Amino acid sequence: DGDACADSDWSEPVTFVKEAETGLVYTLIADGAAYEVTGAGTAKGNVEIGDTYRGKPVVSIADSALSGSQLTGVVIGNNVTKIGRRAFYNCSAMTSVVIPESVTSIGAYAFQSCRALETVAVPSGVTALSEYTFAYCKGLKSVVLSEGISSIGAYAFSDCTALAEIDIPDGVSAVGDCAFYNCAALGTVKIGSAVRDVGALAFGGTKLWSDAEELVFADKWLVGC
Repeated sequence: DGDACADSDWSEPVTFVKEAETGLVYTLIADGAAYEVTGAGTAKGNVEIGDTYRGKPVVSIADSALSGSQLTGVVIGNNVTKIGRRAFYNCSAMTSVVIPESVTSIGAYAFQSCRALETVAVPSGVTALSEYTFAYCKGLKSVVLSEGISSIGAYAFSDCTALAEIDIPDGVSAVGDCAFYNCAALGTVKIGSAVRDVGALAFGGTKLWSDAEELVFADKWLVGC
């Protein structure tokens, strides 16, 4: 029969597209239901942490996962809710990071010493900035804090020497000790209406301090250096 070797439905060509790999290291968590970024692996330069990896959501970046890596830019996927302690610590070449609205927790020291980082926007789901979160980000020029933040931890932005202005939202009630200490260029600060607790040296070593003998915010005196 001349039709015996004719193509059937199962012999139709099949197209397969391999999922692009960034070189990052992912580890299964939540009883195998989700992934967490646990290492930089071979990744360098600009990378995107996708919403999913191998068909499962990527929900977190582990403590110290990308610390000291050669990343220059990072876009974090929309399923990530947690950025761990020291997750990006000392990523000295990283100039940009996009943090999605899905993130609700950023650990202490998470971006400390990211000296080339220029801008950052903290999403509305983050209610508190931990200690040293962006300390020593010496290239940081623009910070956008959401209305959802209620407190700024100790040393959160200390030694961000390029930061010239900051708008502290109305939702913030507490600014920790040395939160903006030694931000030498800082000369313009808008203080939200809810701020009632300003820690020692919170604005010490800034232009605000050098341009005035005494500072008053929310009817409280800032104790000098």
